[in-house]
Amino acid sequence: MKPNEYFKNKVIVITGAGSGIGKALCEEISQFSPQKIILVDINEDALCMIQQSLMHVDTDIYPVDVSSEQHMRVFFESIIEKNGRLDVVFNNAGIAAGGEFQDYSFEEWEKLLNINLWGVIYGSTFAYRQMLLQQHGHIVNTASLGGLIPEPMASVYATTKHGVVGLTTTLREEARAYGIKVSVACPGVIRTPIFDTATFAGNVDRQKVKDGTLEHGAISATDCARRIIAGVTKNKGVILVKPVDYVFWILYRMSPGILSPINRYIAKYFRENFRNK
Repeated sequence: MKPNEYFKNKVIVITGAGSGIGKALCEEISQFSPQKIILVDINEDALCMIQQSLMHVDTDIYPVDVSSEQHMRVFFESIIEKNGRLDVVFNNAGIAAGGEFQDYSFEEWEKLLNINLWGVIYGSTFAYRQMLLQQHGHIVNTASLGGLIPEPMASVYATTKHGVVGLTTTLREEARAYGIKVSVACPGVIRTPIFDTATFAGNVDRQKVKDGTLEHGAISATDCARRIIAGVTKNKGVILVKPVDYVFWILYRMSPGILSPINRYIAKYFRENFRNK
């Protein structure tokens, strides 16, 4: 099915809509005649700006902390009461983190787990309960390539994203009997502001990490959103966005140890080049 057919007249929810992949998803889906796009982000100013740029489509904005069960419960109750249904829900909000495992505080662990994993758990749960009543719908959770393969020097981030992958792929199998679709998007390196808000543990130079990461085959958020949308319309269970990501995933599935030399090099390169001197 083509995107303009898939999203036409649908009620779409997108968390993390204020920037990056979420913003790009809003912009791309707005071209396909949805009934409404519901924009969700903790940054209300960013939501207002994206809403103003989408005047050609009906939108609602909700400043929501996805890490809060109460916030998410009230949000979903409100939009369901107002719209009567949920057709596609993108649980996309998330933050990044990097550094040595031993340098992370438990507070930093808690922050990443609450936003990246619990945010998806809340969003998936409340969306799924409504979709069970409807007997239709599509939940799309954003994880990362780092949720499919090891990601050295990003253990906390990878933990949350592996959790999102496990939740989503398992729910997909449960949901089949009820006519509900569930997909997980696993982008690799994308040019978004995520590095500017990332949590870095230890003596890490944020700018060096950003520059050093983005120079290795990063694509734009718009290109990423288009490829995610293509995967959603085809009802793919796992959506990757770059050919090289498929290569790494397939190699790891065939023989997990095959990526170890690359991962050891990445860890060594990080320690030698991304620290404050």
